Amino acid sequence: MSPDRSVLKPLVPCVLTACGFIVLVQMPAVASDALAQPQSVQQIQTTPPVAGCPTLPPFRAQLVADWAHPAQLIQPLSQPEGDVPVSVGTKVKIKLLPSEKVTLVWQEEEGKTVKFAGLLTFRTGKAGGYRFLTTPYVWLELVPIDAPNQKAYASSTDRRFKCYDIKKNIVFQNLHADTQYWLQVSGSPLEEVEMLIAEPEAE
Repeated sequence: MSPDRSVLKPLVPCVLTACGFIVLVQMPAVASDALAQPQSVQQIQTTPPVAGCPTLPPFRAQLVADWAHPAQLIQPLSQPEGDVPVSVGTKVKIKLLPSEKVTLVWQEEEGKTVKFAGLLTFRTGKAGGYRFLTTPYVWLELVPIDAPNQKAYASSTDRRFKCYDIKKNIVFQNLHADTQYWLQVSGSPLEEVEMLIAEPEAE
C-alpha cells in the first residue's frame, strides 16, 4: 500500500533542514581549510586590512597581524656586556638610550650613530634568512658574539610593508643555526622603537 502523500509533504522541510547540516559537513577541503585559519589571516588574504594596501602572501600577512599585537617593553644594554634577548615572533618596544651613552659593537659612520641607540641579543634557531621589521626607520647590525670583527649582511626588503605603517623591513640572509648575535640598534630619531623578528620563510 502506498504512503499517504498528504502526510509526507509536511516532513519535506524537516528532511531538507537535516540534509543542510550534512552539506555543511561535506564542504570541499579548501573551504574547510579557510575556515580553520585565524580570522586575522583570512581578512588580510582576502581584503587588505588597510584601505589601499596590497594583499600579502600568507606568511607575510601573518606578520602584519602579529604587528598589531601589544609590544613587550624592554631596556637595551649600553655596552656589549650582558644579555637582553629578543625572541622570534614576539613584538617588542625598545626604550633606547642617547647615542653618546652607548658603546657600539660595530662602529658606524657619524650619520648612523646620532640620536638614540642600544644593544640587544638575538639567537637563531634554524639556519636561514630572518626578517626584521621596525618602526621608525633605524640602522640594524647583527654581529656574532664569538666573532665581533664580522657582521651579517642584510638584503631583500619588501616595500609593501610600508603601507601597513612598518617603516623598515630587511632580511639578514644565510644566518647560521643556533648562533648568538649582538643586535645593534642605532640612528633612531625616536627614543622608542618597535620591532618584530620573523623566522625564515619556507622556500
